[in-house]
Amino acid sequence: MVPSHLRNVTLLAAAGNLGSKILRNLTSAGFNVTVIQRQGSNKTLPDGVKSIQADLSSKASLVSAFKGQDVVVSAVPDPQLDSQKTLVDAAIEAGVKRIVPSEFSSNLEAKAKELHLPNVSEKLKIREYVEAAGAAGKIEWSSINNGPFLDMGIQYGFLGPNVRSKTATFHDGGEKICCVTSTEDIAKAVALMLQHPEETANKSVYVYSAKISEKTITATVEKLTVIKFEVKHADVQKDAEEYLELLKKGEDDPSKKFSLYFLMMYGNGFGGDYRHRAKNEALGLRVMDDAELESSIARYLKDASQTA
Repeated sequence: MVPSHLRNVTLLAAAGNLGSKILRNLTSAGFNVTVIQRQGSNKTLPDGVKSIQADLSSKASLVSAFKGQDVVVSAVPDPQLDSQKTLVDAAIEAGVKRIVPSEFSSNLEAKAKELHLPNVSEKLKIREYVEAAGAAGKIEWSSINNGPFLDMGIQYGFLGPNVRSKTATFHDGGEKICCVTSTEDIAKAVALMLQHPEETANKSVYVYSAKISEKTITATVEKLTVIKFEVKHADVQKDAEEYLELLKKGEDDPSKKFSLYFLMMYGNGFGGDYRHRAKNEALGLRVMDDAELESSIARYLKDASQTA
């Protein structure tokens, strides 16, 4: 049931891979959704969806766009503190009741927060900003934390097996458990979270579609594709430390940046297995059983082959 005080929802980045699914789930749940698009945008939206163009860098423009709205949901990829502060401040001035920042990340309560890892530093700063606003009673906030994207992980080969290279990478042996979530379930979780306003106010809401290990995913993909993967081994702590040392020297190697995400997924103390935090049961979001996971992986592989 849609709570009357959170019925009107504004969504940013509704045309993206995740945003489009959030839009569909919000509308099907019964929320009144208005999409905010960048000025001059020619991106198409589903028929019947109300949209407003605004200057996303202008607080005044956003305040005008947010008037009469109860919730602002941001699905902006790679969010930056400066632009998201403008978003939050505009929502507060417009009288918006709740904001959902574009977090959609792995565990930000554990070592990633303690170490302020550079791959999630902007998201951590945004979290601190909305937490302060919530503590001051200016606006409520809720974030979705979902671990790696399951569908993209299968399609792009970062959950163990890579179909294109026919290699599988096992981090720290490949048996560690990591919670993962499909983009469809992330989108469902946004709508479900807003339908449970009291339980989710001023909280990070953890959800997952399945628990996986690189070895089990590789075995499943081998079964589905009959590919015999060449196995490579990696040390998450060593790889991450080497990348961080590069950054300290003022150097960078984008190909090694993902080592920090693997650290968050499998590193000791980073909470990649956050089942104890998950709110699936409270929200009514199903966790996949083994058969459902295999079926989903088969579908993701088929989708990837059709777009390759």
